Amino acid sequence: MELLRLTGVEVRYGGFAALDGVDLEVGPRQVVGVVGTNGAGKSTLCDVVSGYVRPAAGEVCWQGRDVTGLGPRERHRLGVGRTLQGLGLLEDVTVRTNVELGASRHAREGRGLLSRVTTVDREVTARVDAVLSDLRITEHAEALPPSLPHAVRARVALARALVGLPSLLVLDEPTTGLSVEEATRFGTLLRRIAGRTSVLLVDHHLELLTSVSDELVVLDAGRVVARTTPDEVAARPELLAPYTS
Repeated sequence: MELLRLTGVEVRYGGFAALDGVDLEVGPRQVVGVVGTNGAGKSTLCDVVSGYVRPAAGEVCWQGRDVTGLGPRERHRLGVGRTLQGLGLLEDVTVRTNVELGASRHAREGRGLLSRVTTVDREVTARVDAVLSDLRITEHAEALPPSLPHAVRARVALARALVGLPSLLVLDEPTTGLSVEEATRFGTLLRRIAGRTSVLLVDHHLELLTSVSDELVVLDAGRVVARTTPDEVAARPELLAPYTS
């Protein structure tokens, strides 16, 4: 059974179709990369999967259950983790606190999280310590995010998503602002993470996508226009050329 299945999903803003009849599947421990130019519908797809946007038509199924009407908190409880464009870190609390906020499946996005974190039990502390170590950011645990390089902040955002032990990790342009070298190092982390969780990865670095993905889905004007694999792209690079400029 697929972990996630989208069938005929449509999202419209006025007369504009951000997504137009999208079908998508993600299996257990599978990495699905999403390719497309600006405006293709990639971020909207992430929002639909995470529950931030409810489609006008179509169905979102999680482990065979229709979850189309569930919002982000409910999706998070089910095991959908998410990083946001712009990282979404709280700037006036430490890296450790930012990561702790992702530890509860009952957490909410934004400042309201702080009011819900009253105690941090040993299990949460252990999970936070483990993910900080795994992503090699333990030394920054007591720092405030604005004091850190962008590449480190990107790892903090990833740590916050991972500490909730998601079954599916939704990553929306996680390497924005990173150099090619930094994006390559981020890809090394993702390959390790992919052994523990499924990943839906939207990114503009084609080399990153082909290095970590099992399947590549091409979006154009809100529609899935192609499905391919990294091996096929290596043999025929022209397949993705129209959708990566």
